[in-house]
Order: sequence, then structure tokens, then C-alpha cells
Amino acid sequence: MARLHLSRFHSFSPSISAAFFRAFTMPATSSPASSVIIPNPVVEDYENAVRTLNKLQSNSQTIAKIRQNLEMRRATNHSLVQTMGALETVGMQLDELDKLNIIHVAGTKGKGMTCAFTEAILRHAGIKTGFFSSPHMTAVRERIRINGKPLSTTAFAKHFFAVYNRLKPLNEPNAPYDMPNYFRFLTLMAFHVFLEEHVDVVVLEVGIGGTNDCTNIIRKPVVVGISSLGLEHQVILGKTLEEIAIQKAGIMKTGVPVYTVETHPPHIHKLLHSYAATVKCSLHCVPNMDFSNLPGGLGVDDGSVSRTNASLAVHLANEFILKKHSKLFPDIPSEVTSALELKYSTPKNFLPFHVHGLESTKWDGRFQTIVASNHLKYFLDGAHTIDSTQIALKWFERVSSGSSLKILVFNLTGERSSRQLLEPFAQSGFFDVAIFCPFLVSKNWSTPDNWSALDAETDIMEGCRRLLKVWETLQSTTTNVICDSAESTVEYIEELVKKHQLNANGVAVEKTTPTSSVLITGSLHLVGTFLSVLDPNRNDDESDIE
Repeated sequence: MARLHLSRFHSFSPSISAAFFRAFTMPATSSPASSVIIPNPVVEDYENAVRTLNKLQSNSQTIAKIRQNLEMRRATNHSLVQTMGALETVGMQLDELDKLNIIHVAGTKGKGMTCAFTEAILRHAGIKTGFFSSPHMTAVRERIRINGKPLSTTAFAKHFFAVYNRLKPLNEPNAPYDMPNYFRFLTLMAFHVFLEEHVDVVVLEVGIGGTNDCTNIIRKPVVVGISSLGLEHQVILGKTLEEIAIQKAGIMKTGVPVYTVETHPPHIHKLLHSYAATVKCSLHCVPNMDFSNLPGGLGVDDGSVSRTNASLAVHLANEFILKKHSKLFPDIPSEVTSALELKYSTPKNFLPFHVHGLESTKWDGRFQTIVASNHLKYFLDGAHTIDSTQIALKWFERVSSGSSLKILVFNLTGERSSRQLLEPFAQSGFFDVAIFCPFLVSKNWSTPDNWSALDAETDIMEGCRRLLKVWETLQSTTTNVICDSAESTVEYIEELVKKHQLNANGVAVEKTTPTSSVLITGSLHLVGTFLSVLDPNRNDDESDIE
């Protein structure tokens, strides 16, 4: 039983060479017929878990087949059928998932941050939390957290092989279900971990869309959240905002309260309310809160969208505690339930766990600042939609306004429109230098955690050259550079900053405030690659579960 904390408070990547990948996937060389072949057992450690997991990624041929059958897959619950089949193969049942006390969150922008705020609030209330999110920044084990901490390498390997070994029969030609792909496998593994760890709550972030996302096999979430919506994954989800909104609304369940943000266009609000009425669930639009009086400020704060996400998170957490307090907190004081029952909470009603959770939330790669020296700051934000690039630019302009040298580092994945996403940065006239860099930690290498089957098939430097050409059509005054890795980019930037710090006589000028600011944005994959270089020990604080 959890104890509510109520102390008083006053108001990937081409990273691995083709040879390296073949070493993981090619069969062993045949031996003479007379010899007896004794296969070496796979050592069930973290490195082999990651290598095996990477084999479940989709390559370009697989994705092409998926697109050919896209209309069929949109019209059916193919993904859910496959996920439920794999769930049963592992030995888990939907009845077990019903008992996990799930908060299910979909959205285009901010769903991960909303989940992070929600998890932190509940954890500071004394609730044992499980958290499944995507993508990861530097290590795949970040996707599955217990009490806010990533699984240790030991725990990840143990749970990975416990699930994978049970799914091996699905590799057989006549298996009734497909071997789960990368994301579906991790979803199943997360459920396995949360059941094994007997968590009090699971904060579950949708992967893509909602209706047919494999997380949507759950039947009885405690509460549902829908964050801001926008155009994304249009090949899969639909070409219009209305089509995408319907996909997101697909996680609504009969009788389960739904909270969403107030920033949707009016016609999208109307559509969501109509869908909720059809499903027979309540839908509540959460107004933005003013967190300016929060003593330590929000742990993640761009001055705008993070406050929208935090407002949604507060209401998801409140709804959860109200619905589950008789089981988790049978002795909860009446004044606490009275505060939580206010339909639209305000900071005046916050309890200590709200404050500590909101202030302590970390969400790497989103509105993140890393101070490299007195003269250099890095600002990282994975912005891969048109709206999010504009938000990232606005944030960077605000936090770097005192800098005299401003540098953009950029790259994209997939088929996103490079011109549309680069335009806000180019037209701002705010940058002195533009750098395009592949998803490599160092030349020809990245961590196995961030290896990508798609990247391995492409010319990664050609992608950078294409982005450079687009940039040059939009902006003619910047210094433009292609670097071959994150490490070489950081070295180049450090040399630029040194030159920038020299006065006319070639003598270094000491200043107390940073004079150079770097925005690393575009793909979250790029942000994660740079985090591996700028903050290599970021995952040292791992979960202590075995």
C-alpha cells in the first residue's frame, strides 16, 4: 500500500558499419559434414539484448510492404491482433493488464513531457510508478522506468530475454502471429516488467496515433490524456488534422474520463467531444495554468508549451488519485480529496507532491540546456514538426538573446519536409553558423542502442548535403558546414568559440556570461547522439531492481 506524501507546504543510426551489422545477422560459416556443430549459447547480457532487439527493426523493404497494405491496416485492427497474440505467447493475459492502473496518453506534441510530469507528481505522492515512453535518447533501457529511473543493464537483459525466449516460436514459418517488431516488442516487455514489479500505476505513452497503436490493447485505463495535436506521420495517420485527431481519440474508452488541452482549434474540440459522446466517456478541456509562483519553477520550461503539458499532467494525476485513493491511500484526509476534486485545479490548490513533482521533472532532449563553459551553452530540443520547430526557435531566441555567436545544428529522419522545417530557422536571420551532422557519435560509429536499420541502408552524408543545399536557398549570410559526427561538430564549435573569444590583439577575453549559444534540433535521434557526447554519464542513476 502506498503512503501519500502530505508534509506541509507553504504557498541511430548509420552508427554501426555494414560489416558490424552483418556480424550480428549472418549465419555462421558452414563446417565440414563430418564435424559436429555445437552452437555457442547466446550470453544473455545487455549488449546481446540490444543487438537482438535491433534485428527487430523494420528495413526499407518491410516498410514498403507495409505501405502497400496501408489501407487494409488502417481499416483493421491488424496491429492489435498481432500484439494480443504475442501477449498470449509470452504468457500474459489482458485480465492482468486490466489491473495495472494505467494512465494512457496520446498526442502529437507534448505527450511524452505530459507523461513525465504526471509520473513525477505521482512518484512524489509515494506511489510506485512504471513509465513507458519513446523514443529513447541514448540508451534503449530509458524507455522503461521504475520510480523514474531507467532499468539497469542487468534488469533490462533479464526481462528482455525472459520475453524474447518465449516469443522465439513466432520466428517459425507457420507461426500464428508475427514476431513483434521493435516497438511492439518493447511494449510487451514493458508490460512484463510492470507486472513483475507490482507497480501502483503505469504511465503509458502511445507510440504512433492511437486507435491501432499496440499500446491500445489495454481495455481499462484509469484515465486518458490527449495532448496537443498537429500534422505528423501522415502516410500512416491521415493527411488532415481531422483524420489524425480521430486516430488519437481512438484510445478513449467507455466510462473512462478523458482530459485534453485547450489549445486545439475549435473544430478539433468539437470533433473530440463528438467522438467522446459516441464512446460514452466524459471529456474535459484543461485550461493553461500560471506556474510563475511555483518556487522552483517547472523542471522543464520553455515558457509556453511546457506549461500546457504540465497543466494536463496535474489533472491526470489528480484524477488517478481520486479514483484509486481508497485502494492506495485509505487514510487520505478529506481536505486532500476536496482539493483534488476541484475540476480545474490551480497552483493555489497544489499539495507538496504536486510542487515537488513539477519542479523535479526532467525530460532530456526537450528544452534542455547544457553549460559547456563560461563561454558556451548548448540548447537541445527535438523539434520534428512545423509547429515544434517554431516553438524551438522562439525558445532559443529567448534563452540566447545575450549571445553574440549563435549556431544551429540540424538533421532530420524519414520523409519529413526539410524545407518547411528549416524555413523558420533560416528566415529568422538569428544564426551565424549552420551545421549539418549525421547521427554518429564519432566517425562511422554510434552506440548500438541508437543503431537504425533504415540509416544503415542510406548514405548518411548525402542527407546532410541535401539539407545544406536547401538551407543555402533559404539563407545566404550564414557560415555553413557539414561535419561527419557529433564529436567532430563539438570540436569544430569549440574552435569557433575560442576564436570568438579573442580580441583584436589575439588575446583571450574573459567574460562572465556565455557569449556563444548552440541550438541542436530537428530529429530526436540527432539530439540523442549529441547527448551521448555532451552528457555521457546521464544514465548512471538507474533503477535498482534486479
